[in-house]
Amino acid sequence: MQGLVILNKHSYYDYGAIMTSRNIGYPKEIKITERVPFSNIIYDFSYLHNGGKCYEERTLVYELSISEHGVKNRRKLNFRAGEIVNWLQYEKGKIKVVDTYTPEYHFMAECSDVEVVYESGIARITVAFTAEPFRIPNEINSGLEKIK
Repeated sequence: MQGLVILNKHSYYDYGAIMTSRNIGYPKEIKITERVPFSNIIYDFSYLHNGGKCYEERTLVYELSISEHGVKNRRKLNFRAGEIVNWLQYEKGKIKVVDTYTPEYHFMAECSDVEVVYESGIARITVAFTAEPFRIPNEINSGLEKIK
């Protein structure tokens, strides 16, 4: 079952949360330009740092759902949602986040926002992470680090 692995815990196998959506997007390029005064000439300095492009951090957004049927009653549903929120926000700073859709990679990310919405016996947990621009291969020298 697809999910998130954070701090060696899986969103589905440890908490019973089903991943209903994911949006990992792509990082935006940082453009550094300067206009020459009194002219139409614009110089692009974006490639001066090591000859490569620079990128902003990316935002990862996931939606997890847990059902009242899976935990037996509404009180336990609220408790389970609280457990998941605590798990997602436990560490400060960027930590290893694995999306099991691509288990050979991970992101270095920090939880930046969590929202829980209850509707018809289902808790929908939307979590946003602020991550470094590129995903990182789990195995060094696997050949995957060349593919970004």
